[in-house]
Amino acid sequence: MVQLELERLFFIMSLTRQLIQQAKKFSIVHGQELLPVYYHKDKAHIAFSNFQYHQLPPKNSSKISQAKNGLLWNQLQLVDVIIWDEAPMANKWAIESVDKKLKEIRKNDKDFGGVLMIFGGDFRQVLPIVKFGGRNEQLNASIQKSNLWRKFDCLKLKKNMRTGEGSEEFSSFLMQIGNETMQQDKNEMIDIPNICMSQENLIKDVFGDEILNTNQQANDVILCTTNSDSDDINDCVLRLL
Repeated sequence: MVQLELERLFFIMSLTRQLIQQAKKFSIVHGQELLPVYYHKDKAHIAFSNFQYHQLPPKNSSKISQAKNGLLWNQLQLVDVIIWDEAPMANKWAIESVDKKLKEIRKNDKDFGGVLMIFGGDFRQVLPIVKFGGRNEQLNASIQKSNLWRKFDCLKLKKNMRTGEGSEEFSSFLMQIGNETMQQDKNEMIDIPNICMSQENLIKDVFGDEILNTNQQANDVILCTTNSDSDDINDCVLRLL
């Protein structure tokens, strides 16, 4: 299990290059979407578009249906590695269903039919979505609650390969939030660093000299969490113009 967002992406890209060089057959799955892309000899085949996944319901069991001897069925018999990115978003029943289906397809009783499974993701981010479920239901649906989890080897990446010079403070701030080490008040609120507070500095850093190019700015969009924030930033940009 590989954690940390940017480091994980860097790791996956490096890994796929190695697999291609070694002529290994591999597929990539993302989150809850069982839509793998099949790679072989440096070519991607979008042949896994029907890895049909059905939950019946999440609390009991799930099934993957796939036509026997179909294209996907045959490719899964040959695949060497499956990389499952954003795995923490998947319900535990999903990986258990894939385990059972691969055993069936490959006629191999080893875990996942003998396929090397590489799961990537960060449990500090998005948990599985459980309809009408609360925190407890989400945690219980996590792949960490699966019987397969104890068989995983967990690798933790510690160095952010993409943190640029001057971004260390903000990166550290995000990590403290994710690790729940940031000091909180009695209402579980935290103090936002000064580097996140100034709208004017943020606008200047983002737009630079282009702020004076009114024709260009008319076609740009600033994303905000609320309409009131959008109005405030629009007013600030207009004053700068």
